[in-house]
Amino acid sequence: MKNSRFYRIAKKFAPYLGLLLLILVSIALGGSTFLAAKNLRNIMIQSSMLMVISVGTAFVMAHGDMDFANGGIMGLTMVIAIVFFRDLPTWAFLVVCLLIGFAMGALVGVLVTKLRVVAFIVGMCIMRLCSAILSTITQSQTWSASPALSGLNTPSFYLITCVIVVPLGFVAFEYTKVGQYNKAIGVNRAAAKLSGIPVDRYLIFSFAASGLCAGVVAFMTSVRTGGLSNSTGSYEVNALIGLTIGGMPLTGGSKAYIRSAVIGALSLTILNNILVLCGVNADFVNVIKGAVFLLLVLISYRKRADSVTA
Repeated sequence: MKNSRFYRIAKKFAPYLGLLLLILVSIALGGSTFLAAKNLRNIMIQSSMLMVISVGTAFVMAHGDMDFANGGIMGLTMVIAIVFFRDLPTWAFLVVCLLIGFAMGALVGVLVTKLRVVAFIVGMCIMRLCSAILSTITQSQTWSASPALSGLNTPSFYLITCVIVVPLGFVAFEYTKVGQYNKAIGVNRAAAKLSGIPVDRYLIFSFAASGLCAGVVAFMTSVRTGGLSNSTGSYEVNALIGLTIGGMPLTGGSKAYIRSAVIGALSLTILNNILVLCGVNADFVNVIKGAVFLLLVLISYRKRADSVTA
């Protein structure tokens, strides 16, 4: 029975059990190679960056939109920051990344709420714009970040950044109006508006939060890569897949939780890692992730349809 206590408990802990099972399978398949310090360090760095950007994406997903703009915002933030502000001190460069990301996220929110452009369309346009700009500028010149950033490229930097961002995101998501109102909008947008919630304002806040986290990841990526490449900014689908693997419903609502960003980022990073270690072609890895995402979309919307007709 769907309403039984066992079903509710199983549903609540399914993402945790899935992560545990994935770790055990990875250890069995990868053995000492998977458990090697270098490999675990790579998993930690990659998952921390995905975790941070997923925290921002969670605010958008809470009200039922799929955020395809975060990767493009991250890439464009890096372009602007490195091309025009690379010689700033490290702390100032971080502030610039945060401000650019926040402003671009808010702009996406304005386009969605005031001009009534579908969030998916805005995100795809920004993603393609970022790809075109990066392809153009990296062909003619090599753009490097400030050499001072390389001093931060240690595992502790990524871990500390993640430890700061995730708890702040949790507090904002669970205990402020930005998180609570966006979840209420995800449950029923019309009812939220009738109850007095300024829906458009808090939708803009959610996209701004996503952009702010994209700015953080732009700084983290600048530290890690030391410059721009034509592959910079490809986080959109990974963040969505990670969140859904972690238990975040694509339709948002009261069952949206920040913990999905943590569980999902770890799960997806480990899955990608073990597939690569097992010699799976990189293109086929993307096929597998796409199939997983499609399955999760079908399950999420099927559950929403069942709850509506119940």
